Amino acid sequence: MTLVVDGNDRGSVVDARLDETIVVRVPESGASGGYRWHVDHVDDVVVETGSDYEPPPKGAPIGAAGQRMFAFKAANRGTGKIGLSSFRDWEGPAKSVDRFEVAVHVG
Repeated sequence: MTLVVDGNDRGSVVDARLDETIVVRVPESGASGGYRWHVDHVDDVVVETGSDYEPPPKGAPIGAAGQRMFAFKAANRGTGKIGLSSFRDWEGPAKSVDRFEVAVHVG
């Protein structure tokens, strides 16, 4: 089973089952501004398993955002947080322009 989390879940608590996959989807502008989402915090309740980028659909306006997806596994019972930051690789996390955080309760 897969739990999908997106911008509507920012700042909330979501419930997951042990060993469930949690996919976090956030909009990403791609190459237009150089900003990319990065995982900056994961509590030991969940484990990051990978990430992927989905470009905007064909016919979308130039500069339209795609979706960055991060996959996590609910590895331990309890509540932990997943934190993401959007920044340019060459500027680093101190210059983050956006943050996303969600708490995950694994029961």
